[in-house]
Order: sequence, then structure tokens, then C-alpha cells
Amino acid sequence: MLLNDILEHNDQFVNNKTFQLYATDSVPNKHAVILTCMDTRLTELLPKAMNFKNGDVKILKTAGAIINHPYGSTMRSILVAIHALQADEVYVVGTTTAE
Repeated sequence: MLLNDILEHNDQFVNNKTFQLYATDSVPNKHAVILTCMDTRLTELLPKAMNFKNGDVKILKTAGAIINHPYGSTMRSILVAIHALQADEVYVVGTTTAE
């Protein structure tokens, strides 16, 4: 059921050209990368709380906003954001279970 809803919504999203509202290029406008937790509460909350729009920053998500290995995929992604995507700043934003 969920897949059918997704496909139906996506069809309307494409046909109505709604995707054009989110057009941007690959280089972040504000030259920053954020490493954050994959907590679903942050999906919309984090960009709004930090005043970022689509295309402003690169956002990387890991379990607990943790870099597990100095040569792992998370660190490689941060290095690519700095080197190839011109990010000047890196922010680490964690979460807490407190409400």
C-alpha cells in the first residue's frame, strides 16, 4: 500500500513539475556540510532550525552522528564535501532523547 501511495504521489510531483521548486546545483550555496543523526525528527526540523534551504548545505546522516572509522565512508563524504564541493565549514549536530 505504501509503495503505491509513493508512486502515485511521485507521478503527480513529476507531472506537475513540483520538483522545479527544489532546483539547485551540486555545490552548497553556504559552503558547509552538516554531520547529523539519522533521527527522523531532524528531517525537516534541522534545516528550519538552522535557517537552511534546499541546496544551502550538504547534510550527512549517520546513526548517532558518529564517525566510526577515520577512513570510512562518512569521513570520505566529508572530505569530498570540503575538497570537491567547496565546503568551508563542518558542523556536527547530535540529538538527545530528552524532549
